[in-house]
Amino acid sequence: MKLKMILLAVFAAGLLASIAIAKPPPGKGSTTSTVTTATTTTAAPKKVLVCHKVAKGKYVLLSVAKKSAPARLKKTGDVLAVNGTCPGPIQGHTGTTTTATTTTTP
Repeated sequence: MKLKMILLAVFAAGLLASIAIAKPPPGKGSTTSTVTTATTTTAAPKKVLVCHKVAKGKYVLLSVAKKSAPARLKKTGDVLAVNGTCPGPIQGHTGTTTTATTTTTP
């Protein structure tokens, strides 16, 4: 019986000590105010746009991790996108070249 009373007393003392040490939850407890300042920083983008060259001189726009871009650019024909667009054929160019010769006779 004495052992149970001692264990109960130790348990109660530990419980009261933990309550006394514990912090109150946010918004509860003391009314002291704290001032925090926040600074905003813009993180560098984690992805970059790469143009992957496919058949017939066309490109496909890919979004790749910034760390993998150098390896991607080592591939033949892959380039970084400029203003979010890939290079393409000149407008009105169909991919074939035709030449016309004219001769005039006096």
